[in-house]
Amino acid sequence: MIKTSWLVPAATLGATWLGSALWLNCTKTPPTVVEGPPLRLVLTGYMDGYMEPCGCASAQAGGLDRRALWFKLNKHRYDLHLEGGNLVHGNDPLERLKFLEIHTLLTQFMGYDLLPIGPLDLKLGMEELSYGVTDEGGAPFLASDLRKVEGKTLKPPFLVHAIRKAGTYRVLVLSIAGALPEDPGYKLLEPVAAVRAAIAGAGKRGTHWDLCLVFANHGGAEQARTLAKTLPGVDIVAGFAKTLETTEKVQTFERDAATTGVARTTLLLPGWRGKNLLLWEGRHDRSGSWATITAKKLALQVPPNVEKGKRPPGSDKAVWDYMIQVKQRIGARSEGEGLGILEQMAEQRPAKNGARYVGKKACAPCHAEAYEIHMDDGNPHINAWASLVAREKADDWPVTRHPECVRCHVVGYGDRSGFINVEKTPKLIDVGCEACHGAGSAHVAAWRPLQAKLVKKQEIDAKAMAAAREKGLLGKAGPRSCFACHDFEQSPGFNFQDRWEQIEHK
Repeated sequence: MIKTSWLVPAATLGATWLGSALWLNCTKTPPTVVEGPPLRLVLTGYMDGYMEPCGCASAQAGGLDRRALWFKLNKHRYDLHLEGGNLVHGNDPLERLKFLEIHTLLTQFMGYDLLPIGPLDLKLGMEELSYGVTDEGGAPFLASDLRKVEGKTLKPPFLVHAIRKAGTYRVLVLSIAGALPEDPGYKLLEPVAAVRAAIAGAGKRGTHWDLCLVFANHGGAEQARTLAKTLPGVDIVAGFAKTLETTEKVQTFERDAATTGVARTTLLLPGWRGKNLLLWEGRHDRSGSWATITAKKLALQVPPNVEKGKRPPGSDKAVWDYMIQVKQRIGARSEGEGLGILEQMAEQRPAKNGARYVGKKACAPCHAEAYEIHMDDGNPHINAWASLVAREKADDWPVTRHPECVRCHVVGYGDRSGFINVEKTPKLIDVGCEACHGAGSAHVAAWRPLQAKLVKKQEIDAKAMAAAREKGLLGKAGPRSCFACHDFEQSPGFNFQDRWEQIEHK
């Protein structure tokens, strides 16, 4: 049964109870709170490789530099900070480097001493994750449901549980990865069985630990809700998913204490990409379960009108400087071949229509009017690469060699025959025609002979026209084309209709 969390104003704690109907109206008598200090947790997770916001727009949220400074200035406001799984979003040269660097930033600069593993982290492979098995050299990794099959036995590759001190309390931390690595020889335990085994190995509530928190690193809010209703002995479930934003709304599920070991389980949604912190505060009640006092979203908002590329107010200098070094490493060329991560990540997938990229000049003979509109100086697309070059000069790090910056300022980066680097594929810099319409080689091959006949004022057979349309069909540009780059993260104020009027063509 779903019930509202009881929110207790700190000033009136022990005197007046206020029930806040965040999800459903509740008429049941609120629990009595046991006297004693509150437990205060700061929760984040699902970083998705997001060390900092994209630098293309101002007033964005997030950044490890902002989080680090908040921790330094607000030690009096929390007892324990915990990060959920999915530090990165895949397995490629950039994400592998970022995984190591995010691990360093969290552990060495911000004092995290435990890192749950999520499905996206597991894509890196177990060898890449092997250094996080023990406490030595940083934060150990945690996955309560993952086992390695060794003959007839199942052995955990990471920690199954961890107990961390939080003020006068001890928090038992568990994590449901919910996915297997691509490496063979691993098995996933069912969540209830995994949690039961982890709690059994952690000792007794009240003797060895006081509150049990589970990170649900897969399946989104619905899966987290299911776990909150079914996992035994769990006080808090923290749920994460892509695009699942931070919410202060606390959902509480009343449980049968006789069979589950808790009278209630609280569901929290701390958000993703580190844009906010979720500060949860709670206390024991006489049933032995925990009641929520407050759940606050702390926005790590970059102030508006801050000069791009410069360290903004509210940013920790040491972390900012380290992230600049990381970006220098991302943009570096390897010795000998002169290649780097930019080149390694180029041409990794076929173009969507199976064709090859030919560059915007190939479009001009047949689409002169559209080409003229595109080449107008007022069209920001034609100056996309120049804007990166300008940022590189201002910021003093290789912006034009960072894959995440480059992909929206060129044509076809990551696709075969797409942009590689400015030396090898200069015709594909800027946001050219094929960035929205797709690779154009088939279109050009189908229509170029007919164009030659039109120039000579020769008749064109209807069947030839139909065949050209079928073979050379290109994608139609529209909102979806724009939102691939102009999403809420990178262009918070983007308005399709207003921008379309600047570049509209037929």
